[in-house]
Amino acid sequence: MLSRKLSFTYLVILIFSINYNIAYGEEIISNTIPAKQYFTGRESVLKELQQAFKRGDNIVCIVGISGIGKTELVRKFIELNRFNYQIIWVFDSNIDLRYQFQELARTINKNCDVSKQNCIDEELEQAAHNVMNYLFYKKDWLLVFDNLQIGQNYKINKLIKKEYKHGRIIIISQDKEGLTNDISLKEMSPLESKKLINKLSVKLPKETKELITQEFLGYPLPIVTTTKFLEQNTYISFEEYKNLKYANSSNEKLQKFMENIYHKLDSAEKKVLITCAILDNHHLSKNLLVKLKNNNILDSIYKLHEVSLISNIETRLHNPKNAIFEMHDLIKKTILNIADLKDIESSLTESIQIINSIFPQDVSNYSSIINEYPYLIDNAEKLLENATHYNTSILDTMELRKNLLTFYIHKLDYKKAKRMVDWLDEQDQTNALAIDNMDIRYKEAYAWFYTYKGVYLDFANGSAEAAILSFKKAVAVIEKFPMKISNLQFTTYAQLAQTLIYIGNIKEAQTTLAIAENYIKQLDHAGDWGLLWFLKAKILLEMGQYEESLIEIDKGIDFETKFQDEIFTAPARLLKAEILVRCNKAHKANSISSEVFSFSVNEFNNDHEFKARALMIHGLVKLHLREFEDAYKYIKQAKKIFINLPRNQNIELARIDDDLGQVIILEGELETFKGNYAKAIELYKQGKEILENRYGLNLSNDRYSLLLYKLIIAHTKSNQVDQAQLYLELHDDIFSAVHYRTKDIYAIVYGN
Repeated sequence: MLSRKLSFTYLVILIFSINYNIAYGEEIISNTIPAKQYFTGRESVLKELQQAFKRGDNIVCIVGISGIGKTELVRKFIELNRFNYQIIWVFDSNIDLRYQFQELARTINKNCDVSKQNCIDEELEQAAHNVMNYLFYKKDWLLVFDNLQIGQNYKINKLIKKEYKHGRIIIISQDKEGLTNDISLKEMSPLESKKLINKLSVKLPKETKELITQEFLGYPLPIVTTTKFLEQNTYISFEEYKNLKYANSSNEKLQKFMENIYHKLDSAEKKVLITCAILDNHHLSKNLLVKLKNNNILDSIYKLHEVSLISNIETRLHNPKNAIFEMHDLIKKTILNIADLKDIESSLTESIQIINSIFPQDVSNYSSIINEYPYLIDNAEKLLENATHYNTSILDTMELRKNLLTFYIHKLDYKKAKRMVDWLDEQDQTNALAIDNMDIRYKEAYAWFYTYKGVYLDFANGSAEAAILSFKKAVAVIEKFPMKISNLQFTTYAQLAQTLIYIGNIKEAQTTLAIAENYIKQLDHAGDWGLLWFLKAKILLEMGQYEESLIEIDKGIDFETKFQDEIFTAPARLLKAEILVRCNKAHKANSISSEVFSFSVNEFNNDHEFKARALMIHGLVKLHLREFEDAYKYIKQAKKIFINLPRNQNIELARIDDDLGQVIILEGELETFKGNYAKAIELYKQGKEILENRYGLNLSNDRYSLLLYKLIIAHTKSNQVDQAQLYLELHDDIFSAVHYRTKDIYAIVYGN
């Protein structure tokens, strides 16, 4: 497969990102959050941290129990030392570090004046490794890994094995196991506690402030929560505080106090608090909370913020009105312990259903949705995690997993996509998803799930037969149950047609694509016309109708050009370059393949499969322009990438990888041009074996005809006429003697 398309939005998710606050004034790359205005004391610990770095310690660990103030301490340290660093990046170890490293790589590439050879490859799986390697040679940077809970230090240990002489790392953890050079953060002194309370409150009586100091013994989280709550709620009596003395620890005191607070809240405030607790409590966007609980909850959000049950940690740069809140882990755990189980399950079910409604059917809208609801994916994942602990509808979670699978497929995050596919397989093995019991919405979600499972199996695994079975299961659902015409029908049939094309089954692909076309014509708005024309062009190309194929691919390119982003047209333009070469118009293909190749260099990392395809097509063009040195370079690079793709580490999958087969055939063509016919024949046979494994009995396509043509030339040139005749007979058997290439083949073999 020389070029593939998911849709006109191919890779659209790959190019959008969640923007972080970037400080440009002093050329500092940073996503940091300022310390709270009421931060107090800790001078000795701040000094100890500063001295550790001054004496040459590159990694310092801040260790302490939950709620002791570790995060605020480091935020204050950064605030005091921010101009000592060119890069300051804080990672939340509660969520996927890969995406956070990828975002840092993108931000460095975008904002640093670095030459191309020093840019960081942004490929998801290698982003952490690439960033740390890049920083190894840089100076004046600080990375912070926050929110490591007990037993979680393994998450970052593998990232920090090197000695980083010119940079600094701070690890914030509840657990010092496996860490060295740790600073243990203890309770605040009584004097610091009193200063903190005085900053928080101007109207509380002295006796109440003293009571808070005595009861919480320098534990910042309950001190802040208690003081701010009493400041706002004067109806809380001293007796409620006196009851706290029966608790044996600060955590128990906080839970007991939280119970008192919780039962004083109105129903709306309780619902918001529970919703925050079941989401990703470190990344709560105001827009998402409003969507989940409607506009009437703004007063509740404000109230909870005022009493520090949730805290405003940032304002999104791309959407200043959309504040981001966080809830401390200890508060979250306490809320889930004291809230009524039915209230938790009701909130969980409602949140899953509403988030499902947020996900668009048209993946081209994902970018705007993520901008509107930052951290939507992290919150959806957290809902799934909580759904396993509470009584929630498997159908709602099925729909949410389908939405996440769609996102991960377009993000090309096959590792996370596999988790969703594996879950679907597990449910089907136990018959947990009974389609006859689903209403139409869930049936649509079920069909979508199988459609994108098919895409995953074909794109990520190269498992065409399994992919076809998955597509056909989706088709069976679509045909059995009457549904409103939507992108579901078109996408399912179009993706099935694409897989059929790439296993050489052109006749069935034509029939399937005709069904897809009928559906897309019935849609009021369809962004995937580009995919339709792309697939039409592919079919015509494999039928040997080159000029007609050019017409169709030009339609697709013209349609997708209006989106003003090269990512949309790149696969189609690669296909056009290939078609032009088959038309003996390599000179026209050169500018196209060159532009797409340059785009792939800037957009993708060195071992991304799209870059390999761009290299392969550019090598094909250079070969037919007889620029052999460049052709050799590009073809070799492409082959190396294809061989090292994860799917090709499985020998059985490598045997049917048509990308690998095509690049090997190109190597053979290069050897033919150079007159090395024996080597060319060897390579052609290797490519032929892969194509035959891939196509099975579906050999009557132009790609296979062209390969036989090349084998006949090589054998004839090396005076192996008997072998050439065998391939001529094979060509006649498959394509008949009236095939348009037959005359040329006979002329080559028999010289007439």
